[in-house]
Amino acid sequence: YKQMYTGGANQVQAGCTNVDFEAGNASGWTIVEGDNNNSTTHAMGTLSSTTQTLICNPGYTDPNGVPITSTSPLGGKFLRLGQTGTGGTAYKASQTFTVTAANSVFIYAYAVVLEDGSHSCQQQPYFSVAFKDCNGAAIPCGQYDVIAGGSLCSTGTDPSFITSGAYSYKQWTTAAFDLTAQIGSCVTIDFQVAGCVITQGAHAGYCYIDASCQPMTLNLNGTEIPVGQTNNSFCGTATSNTLCAPAGFTYSWTG
Repeated sequence: YKQMYTGGANQVQAGCTNVDFEAGNASGWTIVEGDNNNSTTHAMGTLSSTTQTLICNPGYTDPNGVPITSTSPLGGKFLRLGQTGTGGTAYKASQTFTVTAANSVFIYAYAVVLEDGSHSCQQQPYFSVAFKDCNGAAIPCGQYDVIAGGSLCSTGTDPSFITSGAYSYKQWTTAAFDLTAQIGSCVTIDFQVAGCVITQGAHAGYCYIDASCQPMTLNLNGTEIPVGQTNNSFCGTATSNTLCAPAGFTYSWTG
């Protein structure tokens, strides 16, 4: 699938658009590529459209034999982003939308494959997730950055990565970000992945992405309840209750 790029900024959409790729394409997203000039600063060269995307169906097998689970934890289709056979290029998938109460929780799942080039950290493959406000400023606590570890790079790595031949990979991981503070404004979500820098260019970095937008609600026995408005009266006389909270957060249950 080739995502067109016109050189302008992301268009602000009224709401989340095809963040789960169930349209069978990447409509709603802006996907670009550029030279990877620095893996620690994520500096990219001149941006252009890219052909290095693939909409994957459940049951998809990684082309390098890396044992990534073949289905997204969010279900349905998902996106593969990045070159699977070589490096030198960075790829970015972005979407900008207006935040409302109906989409104030952004749940996303990702899996990552990075090939160790035995370079310095500034030259190794990398992956990142970032949330930005309407002015392009990073929203606190919304970033995840990882660089392929190796003999010359131990900073910025993630110990949860598993070695599989020449590659290290992070199995599907589900995370969520609370956008309640941005209601009425807009946010941009960036997923960026790269092989080693353009001056090296031989080692791959790619990722798999899926996402969902939801309201910040709890589900109690099938009824949606806004967070912060729950009390004992919601349970009624039932002796057994089922409470479901949005996926991707870490919870501490008391009482």
